[in-house]
Amino acid sequence: MKKTTKLFPILMFMLLALFCSSCYGGDDAYNQEIIVDRFIDDIEVCTGTCLTREEMAQQVYNFESVQKKSGYTIYGDITAPDLKLITPGEHEHNENTRYEIRTLPKNKDGIPTGIEVLVMSDTSACKIEQTESQPTPETDETTQTASGLPANDVAGSYTAASVLKVNMKGKDEDEPWTEIYSEEFTVNYNISAIDEKTLRIDLSTVKFGEGPYDPATGICEFKIAPEFYEAMPNAKHDDLTRRIAFSRKGDKIQFEMIVVGEDEDSTTIGIKD
Repeated sequence: MKKTTKLFPILMFMLLALFCSSCYGGDDAYNQEIIVDRFIDDIEVCTGTCLTREEMAQQVYNFESVQKKSGYTIYGDITAPDLKLITPGEHEHNENTRYEIRTLPKNKDGIPTGIEVLVMSDTSACKIEQTESQPTPETDETTQTASGLPANDVAGSYTAASVLKVNMKGKDEDEPWTEIYSEEFTVNYNISAIDEKTLRIDLSTVKFGEGPYDPATGICEFKIAPEFYEAMPNAKHDDLTRRIAFSRKGDKIQFEMIVVGEDEDSTTIGIKD
C-alpha cells in the first residue's frame, strides 16, 4: 500500500505532462490557422464588385502592399505564394464602366495566388447614378479613352521632394546610428510615352528606366537602366524592381514610386508640373 502511494504522484505528473504537451500542440495549430486566415483576409479584402475606376485603382493599390509579402514566411513552414495581379489591359472606359476583382485559385495551403481585375459586361446589379445630361454620340466618342490613364496623359515632367540624410555610427558596435545631417531637395523626373503600353522614365536628363505600362491601373514596372549607372558610376547597383503608380488627384496627375519588396519608407511621390 505504501508503494502505491509513492507511485501515484509520479503517475499523475507524467499524465499531466502528456496532457499539457498536447495542449501546446493544439495552440500552435490554432495560432497557425489564425495567422494564415488573417493573411487570406488581407487578400480577399482587396476584392469587390461594381467598382468604379477610382475604387478599382484603390483596391489594386491596397493589394500591392500585400503583394510585397510574396515568398515571405507566414507561419512555420507556410510561405506566401508569388502573388499575381492580372489586369484587363486595354479596354474602352467611360463613367458607367464597372469592375469586378476576384481572387485567383488557391495553392495547397488554401491561400489565393493573387487577384484578377475584370471589366463587368453586365452592370444591371450595380447602382449607377445617371447624369442629367448625357453626351451625344459624337462627344461620347471623343471623351472615351482606351483606358483609365492613357500613356500620353501621364507623360510629362514631375517634381519629387527627397530628403538626404547623413548618419554616423558610434564607437561601440552596439551603439545605434545617429542622424547628424539632413537636407531636403527636389528631383525632376521626365516621363515619356514610347507607345501606349511602354513608358520611359528619365531622372533629369539621364535615362532611369523603361518598362511596360498598364493604362487601366496606371502602373509601370521597371529596373534601373544601364545608362543610369554609366552616368552615375558611384551609384549603388541593384537588380530590384521599381513600381510607379500614376493617379489623378483633382486636376493634377501624380505618381507614387516604390521599390518592390522594400518597406514603405522607400516611397517617392512626384507631382506633374
